Amino acid sequence: MSKLTPKYKLWEAIDVAISLGTRAIEEIRTLARTPGPPGLDGLGFDDLEIQYDGERTFSFVLQKGDRVKRFDFVTPINIDRGVYKEGTSYVRGDGVSFGGSYWLAQKDTDSKPGHDATWRLAVKKGRDSKDSVKI
Repeated sequence: MSKLTPKYKLWEAIDVAISLGTRAIEEIRTLARTPGPPGLDGLGFDDLEIQYDGERTFSFVLQKGDRVKRFDFVTPINIDRGVYKEGTSYVRGDGVSFGGSYWLAQKDTDSKPGHDATWRLAVKKGRDSKDSVKI
């Protein structure tokens, strides 16, 4: 096996390493001063506004000057709409009472609860007891 002899002396190797490091730093500084491709600054949390419609939708709006990015999120919650009203449009998740039972809309619908698959029975009407008072 041959004995390895160093190509450089220690001080020469240190000098080369310092030279390479200095050159790398100069390149980085040059790149930092060089303007990049034309583009837009990013949008951050300082540009964020959260909006809520009072029912199901949250909107995250990022705005800086004329630039606007909007993200709408519809939450999957049920909202009680009270007693069913003929001719009213209901959206998925709306709940209504109809015929003494409580129904949940499975899809956007204009139909009456119990007449098609757009409604699901959530609470069935109970029986009247024989001691119930009739008014």
